[in-house]
Amino acid sequence: MDKTSNNIDLLSESITSSSITKISTDLIEVGLDSFLEDGLLKDIPIIGTIVGLAKTGIGIRDKLFAKKILKFLFEIKDIPFGTRIEFIEKIDTDPNYTTKVGETILLIIDKLDDIKKAELIGRLFVYSVNGTIDYMMFLRLSTIIERCFLLDLSKLRLFYNGRQDQLNNFEKDLLYNLGLLKNLGVDNYVITNKDDEKVPRKHIAYEISDYGRLIVELLLIKK
Repeated sequence: MDKTSNNIDLLSESITSSSITKISTDLIEVGLDSFLEDGLLKDIPIIGTIVGLAKTGIGIRDKLFAKKILKFLFEIKDIPFGTRIEFIEKIDTDPNYTTKVGETILLIIDKLDDIKKAELIGRLFVYSVNGTIDYMMFLRLSTIIERCFLLDLSKLRLFYNGRQDQLNNFEKDLLYNLGLLKNLGVDNYVITNKDDEKVPRKHIAYEISDYGRLIVELLLIKK
């Protein structure tokens, strides 16, 4: 699907569309080919465009893109209609942001390598709209989600719960490189070798960062 400025506008219109309330888990789980052929939810602007393209044939990448869009919209559908419009207008007219909401989210969703990530970013968007986090934090956390490997992300809960000793150094380094951990410097510790001799060792000590804590509390803890 061509990610043109028209599609950017269509995504903004879709976010503020009253029709997204029709999206259900059952509809998302319907095979995408069937979904597109039947024209379900075609009154949602960006979905309508995808349905139109489907009639002439679209590739696997575009079908996955469509499913990611649906996952995102499903997560935000319960935000009151007026609240969605007010939020989009507020950000789009804020001089602190160089790109409109539709453009930013479209670019993020297009780069996602896992459909589950679209769901997580949708949930973050809800938290941004309701004021739990500000829009800039939404962008920062969404970028982290886009860059991460989801299995690594799930291990962040171990750090949150004080069980970081269950992670190896490689896993800790990955989480640190995502900005989810803070480097506390070199930590000294002692191990005992097979001859019962105590050997001093050093390693990098980490603790969960503010970004990491937010991701756990907003996305990884069931509420």
